[in-house]
Amino acid sequence: MYQFRFAAIESVQEEQRTTAIAIVLLGSLLSAYLGPEVATLGKNWFEIDFIGSFVLLALLFVPAFVLLCFFQPVEKLHEQVEKSRRPLIEIIKQGSFIIAASAATTGYVVMSFVMTATPVSMHVMDGFSIEHTKFVIQSHVIAMFLPSLFTAMIVKYLGLSRMMILGVVILIISVTTAYLDQSLNSYWWSLMLLGLGWNFLFIGGTNLLPRSYNENEKFKVQSVNDFLIFGFQAFAALSAGWFVFNFSWEVTMLSVIPLLAFQLLLLLWWLKHNKQES
Repeated sequence: MYQFRFAAIESVQEEQRTTAIAIVLLGSLLSAYLGPEVATLGKNWFEIDFIGSFVLLALLFVPAFVLLCFFQPVEKLHEQVEKSRRPLIEIIKQGSFIIAASAATTGYVVMSFVMTATPVSMHVMDGFSIEHTKFVIQSHVIAMFLPSLFTAMIVKYLGLSRMMILGVVILIISVTTAYLDQSLNSYWWSLMLLGLGWNFLFIGGTNLLPRSYNENEKFKVQSVNDFLIFGFQAFAALSAGWFVFNFSWEVTMLSVIPLLAFQLLLLLWWLKHNKQES
C-alpha cells in the first residue's frame, strides 16, 4: 500500500499531491476491516486452518492488478527533455531529501516503537484485559489514517513544514502523556495522538520528497527513502518489547524524546531557511 503513494503523486498535478497521498492512506481504514474479516471467512475452507484466508487475500490482488493496468502518470512537459542523472550522494545531500526522509523516518520509528511496546506494557505489565488493549490499538490505527480526510486542508493553511512541526509537537505530547500516567484513558489518548502525529509527518515527508529529484531519478531516490523509513521502523518494532520489558515503560517513553527534539530543531531550521518549501 505504501508504494502506491508514489503512484498516486505521479498521477496528479503538484498541488494535488497531498490529497492523493491522503486518499491512499485512507484505504488503510478499509484494509484494517477487510484483513481480519477475510482471515476469519477463509479460516476453515480447507483441512489446514487459514489456507483459505491466504487464497482470499491472493484474490484481492486481482482487482488491484486490473486497476494498475490503467495507471498513467501525469505528463510533465518540463521533464520530457532527458536530464542527466546526478550521483545518488548528490541528491540525498539536498535539504529537501534530508527533511523529507528524516520526518517520515522519525514519525515511523516513534510510532512503531511506542505502538509495539504498548500491548506489552498494558496487558503483560499493567494487567489490562485483552479487550482494553485491543480497543486502544484499534483506536490508534483509526487515528493514523482517518485524519487524512483533513490533511490537504491543513497543508493549505499551514504549509508542509508547519504541519510536520505540528506532528512532532503532537508526538512529544503523546509520549509525555504516556510517561505521566498509565491509566486506560492515558494509554488511549497517548496512542490517539501517536497516530495523528505519525500522519502529519509521514504525509508531509512523502509530499516533500519529489522536490528532491528529477523524473528520471525517482526510482532510486524513492528506494533509498523507503529503505531508511522501513529499515529503522523494523528495528524499532523488533526492539520495543525487549526495551519496555527490561527498562520500564517510563524509560521507553523518555528514550524517544531526543529523536523528536532533534527532528523539531531540524524542521525549525528548514522553515527558517526555506520559506518557498514551507
